[in-house]
Amino acid sequence: MTLIGDLFALQETDNAVDACERSLEQVRAQFGESEELAELRIGIVDLEAELRAAQARSRDLEVQIVDIRAKVTPVEQRLFGGSLRNPKELQALQEDLDMLKRHQREAEDRELVVMEDLERLAAALAARRTQASELEQAWESGQAGLREREVQLTVERGRLATQRQARAGRVPSQPLAQYERLRAARRGVAVVRVERGTCGGCRVMLPSGVQQRARNTMQIVQCTSCERILFAG
Repeated sequence: MTLIGDLFALQETDNAVDACERSLEQVRAQFGESEELAELRIGIVDLEAELRAAQARSRDLEVQIVDIRAKVTPVEQRLFGGSLRNPKELQALQEDLDMLKRHQREAEDRELVVMEDLERLAAALAARRTQASELEQAWESGQAGLREREVQLTVERGRLATQRQARAGRVPSQPLAQYERLRAARRGVAVVRVERGTCGGCRVMLPSGVQQRARNTMQIVQCTSCERILFAG
């Protein structure tokens, strides 16, 4: 192969290496838990905390209602047992009973609200857990695919590195150094095709003399605008 042909082949390999590196970066950037799944898990923890708090309120209300009922029984027995005749005592007991009954109703009403909260929270928690489970399965499958893709790209990068070493070895040291300087200065692209009389790098129309010299594949000819090496093969 000619000098310019060797440089162009080296450029194609370097382009493939760069593309492989970009793909590896993209794959590795996707490793780790998705934001949606992380937010779902935080939501589950919050719902679990709310559910425990509601369960604690329910237990407290149950104890309170049992305590009130325990107080109501002896008051009713005294009030309706027939042993008391004093109107004032009877009135006082009736007022105590009314107060206890009122407290009991209030506690039972609060218990109903808490029970509704428990049902709502339990349903929401079950839905979140199902959603998280489905997302986790999809995430694990995706992660497995990403790991497989990473292995493939790593193998491909190794193959390309070997190919690059071989192709760079065919280019004399001075043109190779010039190529490397241009690659560093021109965003990784040092050699471009001449396409319909224009530079494949900057798209500027090339003078006819430059085009003619570029066809000489043993001589390095550079674009008059971007200075990239021209390949007219």
